[in-house]
Amino acid sequence: MLFFIYLSNFDTLPDKEYMFKKIDKVLAAFGNKKTDESDDAAFFAGDIATNIEGAKIATSQHGQFFVGVQEIQGYKFLEVIIISRTNIKTKRGATLIFSNTNSPFTIVSDTQEIESDFFKDVNCYMTQISFNITPKEIARIKKKDFEEIRLEYKKKALSFKKVK
Repeated sequence: MLFFIYLSNFDTLPDKEYMFKKIDKVLAAFGNKKTDESDDAAFFAGDIATNIEGAKIATSQHGQFFVGVQEIQGYKFLEVIIISRTNIKTKRGATLIFSNTNSPFTIVSDTQEIESDFFKDVNCYMTQISFNITPKEIARIKKKDFEEIRLEYKKKALSFKKVK
């Protein structure tokens, strides 16, 4: 593949970093996944996170982790939204492990069949999972009484670090 660059002023050449960014954008437009993945930091800081309801409580190289609490007929649920480049798909549910130095706690998903939705225009997946939760666990999450969140499903796991 050849790239032609038109320069209006032949005395000043763009620096290498500028050139590589432009080439990366062109390759990304053609669907080069390696180039897309190299720009993860910009992706996760982008506009997609601004449209999510709930609070962002954790983040990692895998994506962003948002939560909100919903009450239905006296039962409380932790509604989790994960934005990432990982396709999460299972029919056996998932487990969230909130780890800290004192006493970690685990919650099990109310949703058994979980499948991520793919958004082609931003090349990412959004996964929504509902978890049964107690008022005590809600208080711990609100106080950010954890250092890491680990989502386990099938024989896979994603880890997220607490947002300060």
